[in-house]
Amino acid sequence: MVSWWSLWAMLLISGMLSLSDADVLIPLSDDLLVQGKSTTVSCTVSNGEKFVAWEFANSRITMDKAASVHVEKISDTQYNLVISNAKVSNGGVYTCRGDLGGNKPFTLKIEFSSNNVELKQFLRIGTNDKIVIGVYGYPNPEFEWKKDNQPFNPNTGRYRAQSDGTVLVSNVEVADKGNFSLKISQDNKRRSKELKIEVITFEPPVMIQVPLPASRYLTVGFNTTFHCRASGYPPPSYQWLNPILKPVDTFNPRFTIDGEYLYITDVKINDKGRWTCIATNVQKFTVNASAEIKDVFVRPTLQAKYLYDVVVEQGERATLDCVADGTPLPRVRWLRDGRYVMRQQLYSRRSVIRFNQATMQDMGKYVCETTNGARDQNGNVIVAQETIGLYIESAPKMNVKGTPLTVYSYLGNPKPVFIRCNFEGYPFPNVTIWFDNIQIANGTEVAIFDIITNELEDFGEYYCWSWNVHGSKNVTVSLTHAKPPTRPTNVVANATCDSVMLTWDEPKDDGGMVIVHYVLNFGNQRWNTEDTYPQYFIEELKPATSYTIQIQARNVMGVGDYETVTVTTKEYCAPGHPILWHPRQKMIEDTAFFLRWHEPQKNGGDPNVRYQVVVSEDLEDGPFPIKKEETGVTEFYVDNLKFGMHYEIDVYAYNQGGWSVPATGLYHVPAKEVLTMQLSSSCGLSISFTLVTLLLSITFLW
Repeated sequence: MVSWWSLWAMLLISGMLSLSDADVLIPLSDDLLVQGKSTTVSCTVSNGEKFVAWEFANSRITMDKAASVHVEKISDTQYNLVISNAKVSNGGVYTCRGDLGGNKPFTLKIEFSSNNVELKQFLRIGTNDKIVIGVYGYPNPEFEWKKDNQPFNPNTGRYRAQSDGTVLVSNVEVADKGNFSLKISQDNKRRSKELKIEVITFEPPVMIQVPLPASRYLTVGFNTTFHCRASGYPPPSYQWLNPILKPVDTFNPRFTIDGEYLYITDVKINDKGRWTCIATNVQKFTVNASAEIKDVFVRPTLQAKYLYDVVVEQGERATLDCVADGTPLPRVRWLRDGRYVMRQQLYSRRSVIRFNQATMQDMGKYVCETTNGARDQNGNVIVAQETIGLYIESAPKMNVKGTPLTVYSYLGNPKPVFIRCNFEGYPFPNVTIWFDNIQIANGTEVAIFDIITNELEDFGEYYCWSWNVHGSKNVTVSLTHAKPPTRPTNVVANATCDSVMLTWDEPKDDGGMVIVHYVLNFGNQRWNTEDTYPQYFIEELKPATSYTIQIQARNVMGVGDYETVTVTTKEYCAPGHPILWHPRQKMIEDTAFFLRWHEPQKNGGDPNVRYQVVVSEDLEDGPFPIKKEETGVTEFYVDNLKFGMHYEIDVYAYNQGGWSVPATGLYHVPAKEVLTMQLSSSCGLSISFTLVTLLLSITFLW
């Protein structure tokens, strides 16, 4: 680079400059310097003028060479201004001054640099943020903006421009995003540069649904699903981490990620641990939630080699053994007819029943059942069970539960009735049914005969005969005419001032046929219940009045005897619920308002009705009551509400008769910024309407 001193010398030699022209001489009046570069400016004094100082901003510049801006003496008549590693703050007017009043100014211009401007920038929604430019120079650069190819004024509305080009944005909105172009110019646009800046608005993710249940106990071979969900703008993306905090390996076909969901199929024991959901959007904002697989069970199974039917002679020893496998070790038990067998002996994953002398009472079906806490995919406990038989070599014996000795029907019954004969023994006995010395049915262990009773001769005695190699057995089953049921029992009446609720128990004898409904007699009125449920509700009664009610049961054979109950209604009833009428809108634009309601349509006989108002907030996790007050008037001042909160307000009416069900109102107080936007919008509409009205009026007058 040619120094200012060399340039000055050439000009002097060429005759363009003369020492007699000035007592203080600087070769050029200004220069442009790139930030970080260095330069030297020469000042020469003559004609008896002595050098006093280089000055900047009314201060003398040091001759300390360690300073980035200093003066260097070349000779008694030449003093150089040295500027190293130039900064924007070094830009300005420098003056070389002599002792006889001579001086010369020099202007150092610093070129702006846009190298550090981020071409992709992020604004956080709902906060005060900025588009950072940070471009400086001397003289100050000028900035010209466009947004999405349209002129953009950074000093309107919520925007304010700074001297370095940075644009402050208050209460950032989604609409503030866009593609911006920025033209930076300096020194009357002699130098300029255009930048393309993408602005992205965002809202950090917030986890709104964590994986539930947070602790899981799973079973090998079944499936499970984790689900998390986060809010945010732009919508966040999701990543799932396995228990060693590594991304889930989706190349493994057992793992599938579908956005918010992680699906694990064919669960394995090594799947135990904490699985983490990470939601991320721009600017590396993340939020996470996790759920833990506490343990993985191996479902219980029964070893088939121990499960087989056992046949012994009466009085002999017999053993029923059951062994199970699974993790954790399963519990095993024997059941008979759904009941725990008390004589069994329990071991780890095993249960044994030992019969020292097997009897006929021991013969039957036994169920081995095992569990270990393992659950299926729907959360149901997994139960493994097998049924085996203990059989005693014996003559037939009647199964009391399987052989009703009395069967009821009636002449003309369109539905068949069943004669059933059931016998036990081993070998399994043959069974036959006889009527009028004619065999009408047969089977092994069980014989069944169905009949429609169209004739009187169908009624009578049916004989069941059973036999095997050890002997025989016979019993008689009677097909009998049905009759009306007996009276209902244990009648209970619960009364209010104008109604009564009746409940009762079924008759002890249904007459052999199912009850079809109940009949109630009350004064001159008679009602039939709609079904067989022993309950009935009577309304429109008079207060403080006694009533006698008769209740009968009916089957197809007719109405049985009645049961009588006397009940007295109360003097007062609870009132009906209040009727809310103000405010009609559900969105409240303030933190307080008047709630108003009409009196209940029914006061229950007591006109002195009072009210209780309960205000509850936070309906998502609650509701949580925050205020409870009583009043005798039909309005209430609700105050101290919070912006951005949902409320439930319940109004109860009460008197001497009790409390009504509540009248419920749901209300929402929006956040302040939402209200501000709504008010701004409505004000704009109002002003527009006023202007249009005014213009139309002027036109009409004209």
